[in-house]
Amino acid sequence: MVIGACSGKARMVKLPDIPKRTIIIGVNKEEGSKRALEFYLNVMCDVELDHVYLCHFYEPPPLPFFSIKHPLNIPWQDWERALRERVETVNKFMNECQWLCERKRVSCTTFTSFTSPHKGLMELAKEVNASMIVIGKKSNLLEEILGKNVSSYVAHHCHIPVTLVI
Repeated sequence: MVIGACSGKARMVKLPDIPKRTIIIGVNKEEGSKRALEFYLNVMCDVELDHVYLCHFYEPPPLPFFSIKHPLNIPWQDWERALRERVETVNKFMNECQWLCERKRVSCTTFTSFTSPHKGLMELAKEVNASMIVIGKKSNLLEEILGKNVSSYVAHHCHIPVTLVI
């Protein structure tokens, strides 16, 4: 509330609530993704209004069919070790991205999941009632023509604004 003066009398004026913006930024180790995050932080960011979800979607390592040491047993220990290493790598990467946001004083949450980025971005957008998605765009013409890249899929199927950073 703000106290305002009108004809010498003080009165209380209720200001309208300013809606917060929930921004989803898809991040990975691709150059386009790094440009998208930098573009958002340097050009689009509103520190007062924005809350950012830094999202990274990845697939688990493939389960090996057999081990040379024990050909009749599934080597789940090898798979578990590979999975642990991948999770550690992703966590380190996400911490670096989060640090970039915190350095600019932007409120952010990291989100990682074992799912396809196509569906993951759109499902998260619905779940958190996102205002916009920011993603980097690869310059792979073949994927663009076939519609297989994430940026094209999300731009064509999403229900909210999508910013593609080239």
